[in-house]
Amino acid sequence: MSTREAALAGLLAAIQAQAPAGCDVQRDDGNADALPQQASLIVIGAGAVESEAVLSPLSYCITLQPEVTVAAYQPADLDAALGAIVDAYAVDPTLGGAIDGWLIGDPTFTTVTQTEPLGGQDVPLPPFQAAQVPLQLFYSATSPLG
Repeated sequence: MSTREAALAGLLAAIQAQAPAGCDVQRDDGNADALPQQASLIVIGAGAVESEAVLSPLSYCITLQPEVTVAAYQPADLDAALGAIVDAYAVDPTLGGAIDGWLIGDPTFTTVTQTEPLGGQDVPLPPFQAAQVPLQLFYSATSPLG
């Protein structure tokens, strides 16, 4: 497993461990489920990678920039799901030793209203709140790809 993949797996595990009951936490594989009724959803996207070479011996300082999307029907559920990210940071700042550290950026909030039913649904879902939270994960690797 690459360091990049270990970092993303560690992030997923850390947030899952802190997520409130009824909150679905998953990696973004392009097939994210629709927001379940009376629950919240956290989807972790892989994000961009920046690397900087360090000589003697050659290694790379990597900054992985995943984005976490949090969605919920109720504001209290959204706050609880966002709190899981902060709690994961406090409990496991190195994500099980996979990274050197990470930072949480400022979230952006939106209200999502669907006018058309999603696949397999008869009616559109009610409006829900969503937040995109940028993260920065820092680690060293022997390859610029991390």
